[in-house]
Amino acid sequence: MKSLKLLVAAGLAAAAFGAHAADTNTLTINGTITGTCKFNAAAETLAMTLDPTSAANAVGTQNIQYWCTTGTTPVLAAGNGNNFAAGSNNLKQAAAPNAAIPYTIAVAGGGNGAGKSTLLTAVATVTILNANYINADATSVYTDQVVITLTP
Repeated sequence: MKSLKLLVAAGLAAAAFGAHAADTNTLTINGTITGTCKFNAAAETLAMTLDPTSAANAVGTQNIQYWCTTGTTPVLAAGNGNNFAAGSNNLKQAAAPNAAIPYTIAVAGGGNGAGKSTLLTAVATVTILNANYINADATSVYTDQVVITLTP
């Protein structure tokens, strides 16, 4: 009988605790993708051969790969080079007489973003007028560095 009383008491205690109503809450989870664009490589090099026997302008192109998040429209721009002077980008000799060869640069994008796994290709085009290099010193390399900016 004593064990029956204990069993009934335990049942009543369990029923009292279980009589409380349960409550629920809904958690809404949102994820926002940040529109971004990134270059696939940190630097590119365009090596051009300037032939003074040619009557044509020297034109060189360099592919530049990048990716953007899906739906992102990128803007590519070429800055002024390290040797920018007199309103022009210039290839410059590393040693005396530090002669300069003016050039222009244009960057055309490769389309809108389709995600990180889809590489896009922009094309940088450098043009050097024939008259600007036909009398240049052939004993040294002319160089410049231009920052290409990619913004979403």
